[in-house]
Amino acid sequence: MKNNVLRLAAVGFLIWSLGAQAGTVYQVNRTVGSGMISGTIETDGKIGPLSPSNIQSWSFEANDGTDIISISSTSGGFLQGNAWNYLSATSSQLSFDFDGAFLNPSAELISFHGQDSPQTFSFDYNLLGSSLGKLEQLVHQFGTIGEHRTESVRTGVVVIGTVDGAAPASYDYQQIDYPGAPDTRVFGINDGGDVVGFGVTDPDRFSFVYASKKGTFTDVAPLAGYSGTVVLGINDPGVMVGSVTNLDETTRSGFIRDKEGNFTVFSHPDAVSFTNPRGVNNKGLVTGFRDDLNVIRVGFIYDPKSGTFTNLNPTSSNTIAQGINSKGEVVGSSNFIVANDPCAGLGNPFRRYGWIRATDGTVTYFEVNGSHTSARGINDEGSIVGFFLDLDDGKFKGFKVELDGSPCQSLTIAGGDVLEFLGAEATFPGGITNAGNIVGSYTDASNTHGFIATPQ
Repeated sequence: MKNNVLRLAAVGFLIWSLGAQAGTVYQVNRTVGSGMISGTIETDGKIGPLSPSNIQSWSFEANDGTDIISISSTSGGFLQGNAWNYLSATSSQLSFDFDGAFLNPSAELISFHGQDSPQTFSFDYNLLGSSLGKLEQLVHQFGTIGEHRTESVRTGVVVIGTVDGAAPASYDYQQIDYPGAPDTRVFGINDGGDVVGFGVTDPDRFSFVYASKKGTFTDVAPLAGYSGTVVLGINDPGVMVGSVTNLDETTRSGFIRDKEGNFTVFSHPDAVSFTNPRGVNNKGLVTGFRDDLNVIRVGFIYDPKSGTFTNLNPTSSNTIAQGINSKGEVVGSSNFIVANDPCAGLGNPFRRYGWIRATDGTVTYFEVNGSHTSARGINDEGSIVGFFLDLDDGKFKGFKVELDGSPCQSLTIAGGDVLEFLGAEATFPGGITNAGNIVGSYTDASNTHGFIATPQ
């Protein structure tokens, strides 16, 4: 197996052609362990995977916490390597797909070589024992005098630089794919980093727990006597919730799976054909939704200790409850007809709002960027994640927000605060930890994948 999955060594840069046209300049401002690197990379403006011919110039200042050096393309040099297509550009950011490069056995290093300076710095992406362990090293070399090194683990798709004036990217992304399944859907995460979801190989569903700190999958055995078992939520002690489908596939019931693996199946007393739990907090309260005679979704909170249900937003034409934190605050989404719109003054054309329900029953509604809004996860600090429909390009994108006390709120999210997996057609965050790590699913041109977004 390769010792160096990817190496980006900067000692200079390629000689800049006098005839090159001005392209896109990306601002670089990255922290690597206790060190940092700042500067610019200029391309010829190409969008998508890049090659050496697309790089026009660069200038960096590298600081490893001990020494500071400055290197630029004016020192001369040349480019080397065959993994450049994992370096990709959009109109606002420059990103590198670490996991994609690792999974390609022919992807060697990419490197920048200088001719005139003994000083170097590099990003090294080395194998740490699994496909999810790339080691990012900021290295300063001063001829033969010595070497200073700072390290941090990076995975997934990492934003290297952003266009000046655009909001800086806020997250590094790691893709989650259940082995052998063309589609993977992720819904929940606990503070231990355990992620739950299921792989899809039609017509089968394969529920799993993904240990994000180890990069390993553990299958959740299906419940005997049912045709399907899907896991959708997990709390810190390891209690899981989800749904099971009966053998004739006419009814879907909820379940609670304790940390020993024992299932308890339940159904909302008013449900006609399905009861769908989505979340569980550390006190064991369960959130979800069920149908009624009109096939309308009605949100609920279920207390298994007392066996009681609390219905949510009964005037809505479609309510999904999902996230619940340790305090018992619940988030979800609701659709309303015109007559029942609780926030008519906001002018949301879809009348689909995200909401948070306080422990006293008070509900606060909100919209993101004046559009279709769905809340899906909440942590103990009150940070809410979910997705909205971007009216500019028609794509669903993710958000993280905090609310004030007003009953109807219109929020604006822009730039790096939008959660969007690189190359995604749609991004659907589903859960957030107290540390701010966000999980969910995204779709590309042909498949669905899970993801973890880690704050930079």
